Amino acid sequence: MRHAPRKRFGQHFLTDPAVLDAIVDAIDPKPGQALVEIGPGLGALTHPLLARCGALTVVELDRDLAARLRQQRGLDVIEADVLKVDFAALAARLGQPLRVVGNLPYNISTPILFRLLDAVDVVADQHFMLQKEVVDRMAAAPGSEALMYTVDFPPGFSSSIHRHDAQVSVYVLEGSVVMQVKGGKELTLSPGQSFYENPNDIHVVSRNASKSKPAKFLV
Repeated sequence: MRHAPRKRFGQHFLTDPAVLDAIVDAIDPKPGQALVEIGPGLGALTHPLLARCGALTVVELDRDLAARLRQQRGLDVIEADVLKVDFAALAARLGQPLRVVGNLPYNISTPILFRLLDAVDVVADQHFMLQKEVVDRMAAAPGSEALMYTVDFPPGFSSSIHRHDAQVSVYVLEGSVVMQVKGGKELTLSPGQSFYENPNDIHVVSRNASKSKPAKFLV
């Protein structure tokens, strides 16, 4: 059965065999290593990795895709939000530091990178496919406009209608915010949840959901 990418999960699937081969060669997986793939999707990267290492742990939030993946021998499927996965416990269960790889969902790639910083003691290395905008931020010089920043919304605050000329990812740190782009649904986001805007989206709603508590998020 065909699976259409789901925007709310930031899904975008790899299909180019040459690109996949180059990625797997760069990772260079070996049998016996504790390899963990984030967001395996339809398994385009999963299958060649599994062929080389024999066993693989995958973290997949989409229950339909997780069900498909469980049919594959050699896969340990963790059906969960990767931002809530205890990587230290996973490394302890597998008995060694983790090698973490993946074609990261575009709407939470930055939060995932920050989450893994907290697990640096149990992660041997990381290999990710990321959007160019995310890589530009990571490689930007201090003080440049490409750096991530924190936004504070006071109680009851509401931003005016605006537009971003680039792809924007919002990750809520504190409180609750309401976001909506023109033509989309109004969404209320809590800590740990994210919101994604395409270039030239018209941001029609951007406000603190509470009139008594502040809110904070990463952009």
